[in-house]
Amino acid sequence: MRLIRIEQNDDVTIGVLTYNGNILCYTLERPYILNAKNYSCIPKGDYVCSKIESPKFGETFKVEVEGRTDILFHPGNMVADSHGCILLGTELSWFQGDTRAVRYSKKAFAILLDKLEGKDSFRLEVLEV
Repeated sequence: MRLIRIEQNDDVTIGVLTYNGNILCYTLERPYILNAKNYSCIPKGDYVCSKIESPKFGETFKVEVEGRTDILFHPGNMVADSHGCILLGTELSWFQGDTRAVRYSKKAFAILLDKLEGKDSFRLEVLEV
C-alpha cells in the first residue's frame, strides 16, 4: 500500500492512498512537526501496519513508527479529528471555506478494511511529491 502526499501546508497534509496501483481514497493528516507525538503526521518512509482492535474505532490498523504510539487509520473529517493518525475520505472538501477536510470518511474506512480483509498486517510506503 502506498500513501502519496499531494498537498502539505502549515495546517494539513493531504494524500492519496493506493493499493496495487489503484486509488482507494484520500488521506488527511496533521502537518509535519518533527514527528511530534499527537501533533505531527509521520515522516515519509516504509512502515509495517498491524491489525488491532481499537476501543474507539473497532477493527483497524496501527502504523508502527519508531518513537510514536497509537497511530491508526480511522474515520474523521478534519485535522482536529486526528492526533497524529491517518484519516480517510472518498472526497476532498473545504470546511467553513478555508480548512481542508475529507468527506465520506466511514465509507472510505470500510473500503480500506474490505481491501485488507483476511490480512493481519501490510507494508505502507509514505511518499511526498
